[in-house]
Amino acid sequence: MMIKTKGYLKYLYFSKIIKVICIFYFIIFNSIINSALADTDKILPIKYIEICKNVGLYANTGEGEIQQIYNLRFDNDFESNLDMYYRHYRGFSDPTIIEWDELAPYHIIFDSVDDNVIETVIISYDELDKLLFSEYRWDNSIVLEDNSNTIGKLFIDYKKIDYSSKNLIISPDKKKVGGVIFYVVYRYDGHFVHHFYFNQPRLWDAAEGYVLFKTEYAEDLLKACVIETRFSPDSRYFYVRYPKTFNIDLIETATLTTIPAQGDVAYNSDVHYMVTGRNGLPTLVDLTTMEEIHKYEIAGAMTACAFSPDDKELYIVDANRTLYIFDSKLPTLVVDWEIFE
Repeated sequence: MMIKTKGYLKYLYFSKIIKVICIFYFIIFNSIINSALADTDKILPIKYIEICKNVGLYANTGEGEIQQIYNLRFDNDFESNLDMYYRHYRGFSDPTIIEWDELAPYHIIFDSVDDNVIETVIISYDELDKLLFSEYRWDNSIVLEDNSNTIGKLFIDYKKIDYSSKNLIISPDKKKVGGVIFYVVYRYDGHFVHHFYFNQPRLWDAAEGYVLFKTEYAEDLLKACVIETRFSPDSRYFYVRYPKTFNIDLIETATLTTIPAQGDVAYNSDVHYMVTGRNGLPTLVDLTTMEEIHKYEIAGAMTACAFSPDDKELYIVDANRTLYIFDSKLPTLVVDWEIFE
């Protein structure tokens, strides 16, 4: 049997201290590198593809047009299929009337292995809603805001404001209902009565029906249409998306605070990271610390993004209707260190 001398025990003691110090400095160094990446390093795409050259989309008909791919989803049954949803809004010529005519959307199926469009199909907005909201979609009933302990229907006409709810969706944990309040405002300018409409995000308690989160009344003309309402898979985040200037209201459901976001939000598989627009560029954000880790280089404003099922690739579409494919470069996190003697 080997007898451990004092010198040998002293060696083991100092060896462990040195290893702990090395680990500490590695963690600090890795954190500094990630912080520096947020300011200096922009990740370039593996490839990019002009989607509009491959499919027959609506032709431009002048000003007042919004034509974008706003949604990317990987098919649960065919993980190599990336589903794109193309929306077309046409505005009225009168600039005082903020209304949009929603033309029939396209469903574009893209093969992420062979990098080509498999199929382009015109669908209805009802079909689009079913594809996007799946099992968590609420019916278009209206949530009561009067603390009556029920979820039902309500219509309020108050100070010339028609006030109702739409785009309702239940969180995956069934504890919250998210949606938007829909306003129609009428104005008399001395000659004509004009009206415009806009939306504000809301969160309700699903069991009791009372309001958890709401924004104050504001005549925000940039939120005249709603593209999508969606919860994160773990119910921690809720967002409302608007087509004009690619605005997003992203709300943390626990703290009921808003988080900066633009264009779209994509979560990795364990919802530790998200990608969203920050200062005009898609940015990887650590949802634990809210640290900005990487930025992804694209030419136009981001309109949609999605992680591949294995989180290794990131797919982004910009306002030029170009699909970018990136190495996501999710950080390699060392959770546990094992010290060998």
